[in-house]
Amino acid sequence: MVSKKNLLIVAGTGQNCGKTTLTEKVIEKISKQQKITALKIAPHYYKQDHLPENNHTEKIHILKENDRSGKKDSSRMLLAGASEVFYIEAKDEHLKYGIKNIIELIPHNEAVICESGSLVNYITPGLFVMMQHEDPENRKTRHSSIINKVDAFCFFNGDCIEKFVENLRFTNGQWKLNKHCDE
Repeated sequence: MVSKKNLLIVAGTGQNCGKTTLTEKVIEKISKQQKITALKIAPHYYKQDHLPENNHTEKIHILKENDRSGKKDSSRMLLAGASEVFYIEAKDEHLKYGIKNIIELIPHNEAVICESGSLVNYITPGLFVMMQHEDPENRKTRHSSIINKVDAFCFFNGDCIEKFVENLRFTNGQWKLNKHCDE
């Protein structure tokens, strides 16, 4: 497995649990100090006419986001201040076929944030955070295989997200978390 200390991965226990909100807040903070690249990996395929293809196979699509006015997560990341955003479509079981192409998108020693529940199976990030629904009934169980890889858990409420971002640093090419939001 490849190790990328400059990569922060944000996953979640379901939809609408704060993954993109946290990603935006991190981008807003870090982009004031330096460049940050963002990746959004989705396990479903949509027609994305507004995104030019960067790389494409039958199993994985990698598209560069250029639209700062859209409502898609990748547009929100660009609007938050990311220098580049790539939208990657790949079913979880197909992600391994494009991992080399994804690694090529990750600049060496520059801050990179990725919203994905599966990338942690192929790349060891500098930091891995799991966003959780406060309501246990809204939590997916498919992430049980990666729970032991999580560095920090965060609930989708303003206080936890703000504390997480406040305690997050990117220095010397790697992510550091001074303390967890539940401490």
